[in-house]
Amino acid sequence: MRAVPLKNYLFLGLLSVVTVLVVLYIANWYQASKEYYLESSVMTNFLGEIKETELENYILENPEVVIYISSDAEDATKKFEKKLKNYIIKEEIASHFIYLNCSSVSKDFMDQFQKKYFNGSLQKVYLPYPNLLIVHDKKVVDILYKLNQTPDIKDAERFLKKNGVVGDA
Repeated sequence: MRAVPLKNYLFLGLLSVVTVLVVLYIANWYQASKEYYLESSVMTNFLGEIKETELENYILENPEVVIYISSDAEDATKKFEKKLKNYIIKEEIASHFIYLNCSSVSKDFMDQFQKKYFNGSLQKVYLPYPNLLIVHDKKVVDILYKLNQTPDIKDAERFLKKNGVVGDA
């Protein structure tokens, strides 16, 4: 029987250590990306996200817009967002939308936003998340959900058609 040189054993040991380190690195990377996905909205990477400091100027420059308001992520919301994203892509209306992440804005900001931009009776409406707001002439003129309920893509489709965002009104 032939003797195996020591350097072959050292190479095998080094290869094993490197393999274990690569597997651990990939496992950590996978866990981090999984946590990021669970914490963030589907819309974050799809629609332009607007910060509370930018919203007033954005509405001044874009008096006709649909604001998608949501907070990061329950499963029911994620399912709705995936369907809404597919609908927006299908209808080619992404340029009409902006995304406001409510988990990064204060309650005071939302109260001030409601007082300043909501028309008449809408100022007193409880604003559940997720929700769609139609802005026309720098004022919120319609809200998809005025009560806290499970979001449904059929409601959103009817709402967008009713408000002329999508054809076939």
